[in-house]
Amino acid sequence: MSKVQIEQTPDGSLTVRDLETGSTYHSRHGARTESEHVFIDAGLLLKLQTNPTRLSVLEMGFGTGLNAFLTAQVLQGKHVDVAYEALEVFPLEEQLWSELVKNESVNPTLFHAIHQAKWGVSNMLTPNFTLTKHLLKVQDFRTDTRFDLIYYDAFEPDVQPELWTKEIFEMLFDITAKQGVLVTYCAKGQVRRNLQAAGFVVERIPGPPFKREILRATRP
Repeated sequence: MSKVQIEQTPDGSLTVRDLETGSTYHSRHGARTESEHVFIDAGLLLKLQTNPTRLSVLEMGFGTGLNAFLTAQVLQGKHVDVAYEALEVFPLEEQLWSELVKNESVNPTLFHAIHQAKWGVSNMLTPNFTLTKHLLKVQDFRTDTRFDLIYYDAFEPDVQPELWTKEIFEMLFDITAKQGVLVTYCAKGQVRRNLQAAGFVVERIPGPPFKREILRATRP
């Protein structure tokens, strides 16, 4: 695993920087702000508008656990069960992720539970949120589940070009439910074209601060 360090972002939340590539796990302009805008507002809240009783969510790039944490937090008090699966190749060590709890906006009990959840099995963390973390590459992921929502949060194409190809998105298209949605912070033209070539209907929507656009892709 590359060397990493924790950094504070302008909205007060924390992110992690990969010192080898210079990439951050979330926006350096505001980690929580970006996650809420891209994955919660443009993804989860959109799906919740249809009043489902159950949602299946896949996250590519578990990272700091922020997206899973925000999802579980939004679900509190709602009558919808979410089965959340996450893919990660290089999980953070405990001494690192425990530092993230110093951010006072994070519920430490829930945040710890997300990171301490066992890998490869389903963990019920709240009455309506179960988490399954997979220690493997997206290319090696096999499942019979059809996901209602996909958070695509890999490092940017300049760093991990192999994760933004037409072939990857074709694989994801095959495991996306009808009217399922994929959201990502990356709005590069080639990424949009690759999503479209894989079969998704893609829209460009306004991005978080300091980012003009993000992408939301729907399986017809």
